Amino acid sequence: MHYSTIEIYKAIDNAQKSLLKSSDMNKAFQQLLKDVLEITSSPIGFFGEIFHNENGPYAQMRAISNIMGKDQQKALLSDLEFHDPDSDILKPAITGEIIITFNSTRPSLKQPEGHPVIHSYIGIPVKFDNNIVGVIGLANAEYHYQLSCVSELSPLIKTIAVMIERKRLLKEQEQYNKRMLSHAEKDTLTGFYNRWKFEELTSSFRPLERDVKYIISCINIDAFRKINNLHGFDYGDLFIRKIAQIISRSIDNKGLCCRSSGDEFLLLSPEYIVYHIIEQFNPSITVHGRQSIITFSVGMAFWDFESGNITRTIQHAEHSMCQAKEQGGSAIVLYDDITNNFRLKQEKIALVRHAIEQNKVLFYLQPQVEIQNGTITGHEILIRIIDNSSIIYPDDFLPHISETETDIALGDYILENSFLIVNEIISRDISCDISINISAYHLLSKEFIKTIQNLIDQYSKTIFSKIKLEITETSLINDIDKAAQILNYCKDIGLRISLDDFGTGYSSMNYFRLLPIDEVKIDKSFILDINHREESFLLVQHIISMVNSFGKHVIAEGIETSIHRSTLINLGCKYGQGYFYSQPSPWEKALYLTVEQKLDTE
Repeated sequence: MHYSTIEIYKAIDNAQKSLLKSSDMNKAFQQLLKDVLEITSSPIGFFGEIFHNENGPYAQMRAISNIMGKDQQKALLSDLEFHDPDSDILKPAITGEIIITFNSTRPSLKQPEGHPVIHSYIGIPVKFDNNIVGVIGLANAEYHYQLSCVSELSPLIKTIAVMIERKRLLKEQEQYNKRMLSHAEKDTLTGFYNRWKFEELTSSFRPLERDVKYIISCINIDAFRKINNLHGFDYGDLFIRKIAQIISRSIDNKGLCCRSSGDEFLLLSPEYIVYHIIEQFNPSITVHGRQSIITFSVGMAFWDFESGNITRTIQHAEHSMCQAKEQGGSAIVLYDDITNNFRLKQEKIALVRHAIEQNKVLFYLQPQVEIQNGTITGHEILIRIIDNSSIIYPDDFLPHISETETDIALGDYILENSFLIVNEIISRDISCDISINISAYHLLSKEFIKTIQNLIDQYSKTIFSKIKLEITETSLINDIDKAAQILNYCKDIGLRISLDDFGTGYSSMNYFRLLPIDEVKIDKSFILDINHREESFLLVQHIISMVNSFGKHVIAEGIETSIHRSTLINLGCKYGQGYFYSQPSPWEKALYLTVEQKLDTE
């Protein structure tokens, strides 16, 4: 069963709009559940939020499918909790694993009279910041639920996680605000205004710097609960006071600030002040003689002094802060960026998913040649997407799907189709190698090895000997030992390894030293500048000399002029590719040109 990618992102967009328009989280949860049930063709389902007490985790319903009358439904939604650790509802929260059952009256629901029998069920843990915060349950679809369903629903699951976290933050803020009502207008620990006074003063505040854009920023301390748990609440109070002092000095009379919850501050200030505040905590601060590393998740929204709605603008800043949290913390997200970038990301992911499902990915080949004489020695596989008769280039969609499930899905699709092309090359007795781009995120995923093993079952060793894997986005390799292990496995089965864009990252040399590399490709940005910037010339010279001394191949990308060619020959570079020799061509045409040893320069 495959779910509609377009419908998934429509559901996410609806949830985002609901959150930005209203603080009624229950309505947003219920609407999103309705969309999820339609997408998955599941007649029954729920979203549960996970809480903890002395007996362990328990689930409280946040949304549930309409399986009874409206009054019963309302009562069920407000009261239903699950405390049984053996129930299939709680198991995902306890084990962190997906639960799938068939032909069973489980899970053990606290079912009122008239509740339908459950004959199939999938329970999915929902994680935020590596903590299990919720559980999703879907039941009674006419097909069998599978683990692959979860991968396809991954964007929706992340959205639910953000919604649960936002609800938690709003609840903490509400409780904090109630406590603040018993005090004066200011927080006794920091001396900052409370939220209501902050909103009141913001509405009447007039800036000293008229030509500077002002923002509302929501600054949340990452992992503050761990600081309290590790060092105690007294130290936590000193920690908060220290942060407040730095914020107060930085903002001076240029804006306003408040402590909106235990680990969160709201500021009205010029944008540059927020960056100045964050910089003062880099890399650490000392509190009571103890040094602590601290990072922040910051959400920002522009403030209009003439017509701004303070409540709405604060909601936008808080929503952006949650997105910064979702990115792993230590991030700053601007509300304009999040609305524009999120929608663009959705569109590009949907575009790629649709192209994969409809086989609208086009495969091109660009020759790799001996620089001296132009003899074709191999090709790099490049892709395009056809969308409504338009050709979409990789630069337009690859950055937006980076480090997503779609990144992996596209990588698998490219691998499988590239092997078909190589099989065709061998059947035509054409002598050339093929380079296939593999993103670092795809390489380190579980799916990569599974796909390679499936290809081993389908193809002969001869095909593997013709293929080079070009590892791209090496800056995203966060586990060099795991990458080395996977690449060594690839070499053992006959594949060769190429390191793409060499020289662009500070750790390129480290990758060359620690990974089983057969070849490096010099990034085209250096080749384009090789005759204009001495730094580029010296760097290219050094790379060629070093790689040659190790007995490895070096390929120069981006050769566009005869001057580039002559310079590289003089520096001892034997292989290259670029528009000077040939533009990429549809793979069938490229193979014909290879047989004829002609280059496509038109």
